[in-house]
Amino acid sequence: MDTGSTRAVLEALHASASSMALSDKPTPLRGVFQLIFRHESSAPLPSHMVGELTLKVHAVLSSVESHPPPPHAAHASRDALEKLVLSRLYTAVFGAGDGDAKADAALHAKLAQLQPLLTPARLGVAAPFCEAEEACWAPAVQALRQLEDFRAPKDKVTLIVNCCRLIERQLQLLLKERRPKDVANVLSPSIFTSPVGADEFFPVLVYVVLQANPERLHSHLAFIARFRNPEMMRGMQGCYFTHLRAAAHFLQHLTCNDDGHEIVTTRAPTALGDEAECEAGQVAINTTEEIHSSQEQRGQPGVEWEPDYTVTQSSAKAYGFY
Repeated sequence: MDTGSTRAVLEALHASASSMALSDKPTPLRGVFQLIFRHESSAPLPSHMVGELTLKVHAVLSSVESHPPPPHAAHASRDALEKLVLSRLYTAVFGAGDGDAKADAALHAKLAQLQPLLTPARLGVAAPFCEAEEACWAPAVQALRQLEDFRAPKDKVTLIVNCCRLIERQLQLLLKERRPKDVANVLSPSIFTSPVGADEFFPVLVYVVLQANPERLHSHLAFIARFRNPEMMRGMQGCYFTHLRAAAHFLQHLTCNDDGHEIVTTRAPTALGDEAECEAGQVAINTTEEIHSSQEQRGQPGVEWEPDYTVTQSSAKAYGFY
């Protein structure tokens, strides 16, 4: 069974719960049913209730994860149920935190104000990349704009990972295209011989966020921070997510001159936080050949995986969750 398939995992969980019910054993899914039944709403919850519900969601999902799982892995069970629960509670909790709506409006307006003023060069993008055509970054921009189309926290993180890997792949392609035939005779050959790192990656990410200007970006980031399984955010996914939050924070607090000249007085931040938070002690710019090989086989260079489908009410009923 493909443990990455939400449909397959939910079907296995339903079968396991049904067998436990027939044997009069307590089912670990009861708390999931009750959580959805009590809190599903067609309108956002009052902001003071979001924090309490966040704790309840993690408590219920952790209890299911700690229960002896069926043949699939515990993390796969939690991911599938996280998708189900948050898809059903999405309207109630997304953008419902204290100040979320105001922060969304302010960030969106600020990025719209900065878009015509900031160029890659002014954001500190390295020389080999700042002259690239905007079309080079279009796939990464599109990945961020799709955040509004998916409800599950894991799917939103997947889009962020895809965005960052598309940037990495494009940086590597541009570097390869601009590499002189005789690197030894170049005045500063290190840029052509060293791996692409955070100093090159982060300013481009800032530029991509600026061009994408996703709807309700603050709420998307807050939603992931509140509801994504924290155990799954300790490696590469958490590193990319942290960089995206930093890019949004940098743009939100950026000051500009009215005439659009000398807009950035300092370079965009580069490495963020403790290097131990990122895989291999740095931003995963040089992803493994195995990953790139699997991407190319799927016809999606630079993309790790596709966001899974959004659980619908009919599918929830089909699995016995209603």
